[in-house]
Amino acid sequence: MTDVRDERLVKKLVDEVVEQVHASETSSNPAFKKILPLLIEKGIDNVNLSMFNDDLKKQLLDTLGDEYARKGRMPDAIKVFSMTANRRRLSEIGEEFEKVGLYSDAVQCFVQANNHEKLAVLGGKCLRNGHLKDAMTAFSATGDTDNLNRVGTECIEKNKLDYAIEIFGMTGNSEQLIHVGKKCMDQKKYASSVKAFALADDRDGLNLVGDVCLRENLVNTALKAYENAQNEAMVAFVKSNFVSAA
Repeated sequence: MTDVRDERLVKKLVDEVVEQVHASETSSNPAFKKILPLLIEKGIDNVNLSMFNDDLKKQLLDTLGDEYARKGRMPDAIKVFSMTANRRRLSEIGEEFEKVGLYSDAVQCFVQANNHEKLAVLGGKCLRNGHLKDAMTAFSATGDTDNLNRVGTECIEKNKLDYAIEIFGMTGNSEQLIHVGKKCMDQKKYASSVKAFALADDRDGLNLVGDVCLRENLVNTALKAYENAQNEAMVAFVKSNFVSAA
């Protein structure tokens, strides 16, 4: 019964708001303030706003986003501003996150705002301060290959090899992928080696990983390496002789 009463209340208030808002065609109308507490209580996903035209719906949602931000409910504010593609407000929230050192959140806001200028600046800051994952996200969003390669090189120096593989895979840097693949082998991170060599299309490296893994009875990884190397003879050999293990 509570849900039914809630739905009736929602409909009544929305009908009133629609009538008042259409009369004024402005979000400054008190009708918006009347419906905001209801939207906040019910949650934006649980209220039907289809009776508003697109412009009024955007005005209402942006007003709701501002209210969420005022109350410190940033995830909700970001969600609403993303729905309305309000790049200015998304960037402003991103700047607030950046001021308090919440770089991951700031990067995500700037990505959603498609703010390449902010992403370039923050990506550089993250790279200098060692926030490599955030730098990678920022530069990948702007398509900055040169800076992505710099982040990848830094990842190698800090032994964050899986990040490096991901980055050099994005930039198509085969030379660095082969370098990282060899470092992974030295550390017995064979699955990562397979990924790096495969992205670099280095069949010699893949066959080498396959041979090492086969000697160490890592049959699944060996098979994957040979398959990526398109070594049909070794794929057939492994499948014929290590069926149960593979």
